[in-house]
Amino acid sequence: MSAVYGCVQLGDRPVVTETLRAMEAGLHHWHADDRDIWHRGRAGLGHLMLYNTPESLQEKLPLHNAPAGLTITADARIDNRDEIIHRLDCDRTAARHFPDSTLILMLYERFGADCVHYLAGDFAFAVWDEKKQLLFCARDQMGVKPFFYYHDRHLFAFATEQKGILALPEANRDIDEGYLYSLLFPQHDYSDTETLYRHIKRLAPAHTLTVDVAANRLHIRRYWTLDVEKRAHHSRAADYIEELRHHFEIAVQCRLRSHYPIAAELSGGLDSSSIVGVACASGWADRLITLSNVIAPGTTDETLLRTSERPFIDDVIRFHGIRNPVFITENIWDDPLEEADFVLKLNDGPQAWEGLWQVPAREAARRRQVRTVLSGFPGDQLVTNKGWHDYVIARENTSLIRYLRDSRNYEDLNRRLWSLMPYSIEYGYRKARNLFGHFRKDPAAAFVIPLKYRLRHGDNRWSHPYFRERFQSYRHFLRAALIKPRVGLRMEGESRCGLYFGHEPRFPMADIRLAQYYLSIPDTLKVAGSMSRETFRKAARSYLPDSVYFRDSKAGNLAPFRSEQDAVRKQQEAAHQIAASLTGNGILKLRKKSSDPGRLSILRWLQQKAAAPATL
Repeated sequence: MSAVYGCVQLGDRPVVTETLRAMEAGLHHWHADDRDIWHRGRAGLGHLMLYNTPESLQEKLPLHNAPAGLTITADARIDNRDEIIHRLDCDRTAARHFPDSTLILMLYERFGADCVHYLAGDFAFAVWDEKKQLLFCARDQMGVKPFFYYHDRHLFAFATEQKGILALPEANRDIDEGYLYSLLFPQHDYSDTETLYRHIKRLAPAHTLTVDVAANRLHIRRYWTLDVEKRAHHSRAADYIEELRHHFEIAVQCRLRSHYPIAAELSGGLDSSSIVGVACASGWADRLITLSNVIAPGTTDETLLRTSERPFIDDVIRFHGIRNPVFITENIWDDPLEEADFVLKLNDGPQAWEGLWQVPAREAARRRQVRTVLSGFPGDQLVTNKGWHDYVIARENTSLIRYLRDSRNYEDLNRRLWSLMPYSIEYGYRKARNLFGHFRKDPAAAFVIPLKYRLRHGDNRWSHPYFRERFQSYRHFLRAALIKPRVGLRMEGESRCGLYFGHEPRFPMADIRLAQYYLSIPDTLKVAGSMSRETFRKAARSYLPDSVYFRDSKAGNLAPFRSEQDAVRKQQEAAHQIAASLTGNGILKLRKKSSDPGRLSILRWLQQKAAAPATL
């Protein structure tokens, strides 16, 4: 995980060193292994290096290819290197040592903007094409690597974090009030392009962006999606399971490419336990560090004790003979305001994904010089989807009467009825509910939100074409679940947080080859069996102890030490005090006396803005 940045002047002014150094200073809040800038004429690129893969030790960015007139800066880990080397038809012995960014630049030189069609992995990069006076930018298919950009009449700038753009004096810092208010809803209205700042945007996952300097025009296009029409064909169910195991093993093994220690999150669930199993079987059993959030010694809370994941975690550790388990039992901050200030600094203001429960594990990884952390997310969204929405399969294959008659309870019947509704009626109902909630003092809403923002709530989800198509088939439903904005935003958020702590999160369950294969197997296999996720269970059977394999539910807390009564009380008290202060100053209105501690960082930001000379 490295940091990239750069800018293009859209007038006649050249990019100067001072501009790039200002961006670098904004981004260099962690200890980079190397850093450099390149600029010529109206374009400039920069890079902050975090060494990780063996090839990266020889990497020097930005990389300039003078004969081709191409320069690249990249934060990239490419997982199909052999395929690319074969496609480029270059010397395999020499190419085996090429950094990933070099392979990307060679692909761009050969295929231009179509180079992204040949890439598998996590990447965000920009290529300045001096001959065409174009800046070509791309982001990986699942949105793991961050990419923010800014555009006005005179300037295009991009960076791994908004800090790099905010460091530019000429950048407009106007707040997007709609985005801010959306964070105050009980359920965030996630957007994969918007940010807190009206003029700073995200490049959405699986998209490219081309800046035509002469015309001062941006062209953004989607280059990939999961293919819902593709089918895998085998004569036996066992063959599907075997191939699923193969794709899963590859997804984990290609993410073990590191010159430094590797850690893996281990929660006791099916996803993380399976990933740890493959890593251990691939030669990392003696070296792998597992990171587990568990209840603190002396805990008396009966709920936490009853739902403890520790027995399952211990079984996985014994099963694989793991020698380096790490158990995290306490938060980093005792003061919730210090914690809120940290997340605001990390995210450059309030963001939809905070992930504070992961921070103690990130710090534990940094202390052990880890530069790769394997995560089990987002298995539940596709590859190990629990099959709760199997009624969509029935909707395709049974009569209407049987489809409704087979509902298991009232809640299931309600879901089945909604799946039959035309999209226009369903969307209209949600809009009407937004309007009605504004006037009836919705008890679920802690804050008074202006009507124009309440009416827009949910549009990012409801207007997305994949969401609109979700009931066409079970494959459409799963694609919508995996590619919805909150999935990519969580992985992006974890990547930015990982950079702060000097490591790269990697997500085997987000491997596009694994996801595509799982989507293509028969739908009946995805919901078959007496246990949930049985097809994947069978694929991962050899990597799981019996206690995890036969476990059909997981009720444990992801970070139990954050749910202890004293920690919750401190959060509630801090949130209530800030909210009461903001209400008294007329900055914010509350529906009820209490305030959601999950919005503490937003309240803290509003408090800080109110104290600043220029208020919101």
